[in-house]
Amino acid sequence: MAANSLDAPSICVTLTTKTCTNCKSVKPLEEYHRMKRGRGGLKAECKTCINTRNRARWNGEPYTTKIGPPLSFAEISRNCRLRNLAADPLWERKRMQKYREADPKKVWSWYASARARSRARDRNVPYSISPAYLQSIAVDICPVLGFPLVYSTKATTSPNPRPDNPSVDCIIPGLGYVPGNVAVISRRANVIKNDATADEVMRVAVWLTAKVAA
Repeated sequence: MAANSLDAPSICVTLTTKTCTNCKSVKPLEEYHRMKRGRGGLKAECKTCINTRNRARWNGEPYTTKIGPPLSFAEISRNCRLRNLAADPLWERKRMQKYREADPKKVWSWYASARARSRARDRNVPYSISPAYLQSIAVDICPVLGFPLVYSTKATTSPNPRPDNPSVDCIIPGLGYVPGNVAVISRRANVIKNDATADEVMRVAVWLTAKVAA
């Protein structure tokens, strides 16, 4: 009667050497650093290769590995971007759209801050606000006209923004874009106010009311 295969003794083979993936040398397991996720619980490269690479990196010297010279962070990012675009030509547009939708106020504050800085430079007035400050004072309802504001990058980049888009207003134009002198109001309210003073706006309101009532 044939012996049951389950009764056969098991054979366990213990490896004592490993081939370095960089120098291709066969070395004892003691010549490799431990790594839980590595094959056999060890790193793929031997200690000598890793130490040589780290020493060259510390000294600012060029070094090579099995995949050639190391890439800079900018090169790695560029290669990743090209791979993603090759897989999906609309990848970058979708990524930016996802970022804008995640926090529209934050994205708007960066664009609005840059535009405000440019206007301050053209008008030669002080500028000391940051995107974080604009985001902190951004409101959901226009404090002047009382309708909801729609935050988007088009609110600052479009040549014809919507009336309900937010805008950065200098309360007193001569003081510039400084904390306490700026407010986030609707584009419509900012166009009405423009650079007029409170007295001028009141005079226009009184005149227009009289003309409409006549």
